[in-house]
Amino acid sequence: MASVQEIILVFTKYPVAGQSKTRLIPALGAEGAADLQRWMTRFIVSTIDTYIQEQQTAVEIYHDGGSNASMQNWLGGERIYHQQSEGDLGQRMYTAIASRLPRYHSIILIGSDCPAVSTTHLAAGFSALRRHDIVLGPAYDGGYYLIGAGKTISREALASVFTDIPWGDARVLERTLEKITDLKLNFHLLPKLHDIDTPNDLRYLHHHSDT
Repeated sequence: MASVQEIILVFTKYPVAGQSKTRLIPALGAEGAADLQRWMTRFIVSTIDTYIQEQQTAVEIYHDGGSNASMQNWLGGERIYHQQSEGDLGQRMYTAIASRLPRYHSIILIGSDCPAVSTTHLAAGFSALRRHDIVLGPAYDGGYYLIGAGKTISREALASVFTDIPWGDARVLERTLEKITDLKLNFHLLPKLHDIDTPNDLRYLHHHSDT
């Protein structure tokens, strides 16, 4: 059997009322915001499960908060879980991707804030990594919902992509693309989608009938 060459890394936060999706608490309450975090993560994981049924793709989940045992109770004991590393978001994403580059040819890291991500987006991301160093899924808020890297990128260049980025700011994607251009890396952009972070974003959940 051919070895697995692709992996999806899921970044999520263990849902705790008052600590999850805090910008949504004014609209949903603390429990409601945590429930939405819980639902969106499960929705993303379900989409990934559908994708890997037809693909030779591994999946690992990186969580902030909770224990591996609590994650197993939540999302299933058959999955591979890791605590996210120390540092800001960029350092944590770099550490996760860099740790998997020696084994996999293509790595996609995806958050849990964008339920509009489909199996088509995942397939397009991996396809793009056959010809590009980096793939990005832009979000309407100025960030990105997905980033992928291939073996063609060095650790030094990868680290730079995640360094000195104004995380949480509307210039995250802009600054990241500047870094990629300065490094002379080639990249591909997926379709722009909506993250669900603020009360105004809740309108974009309307097409998910089980929300």
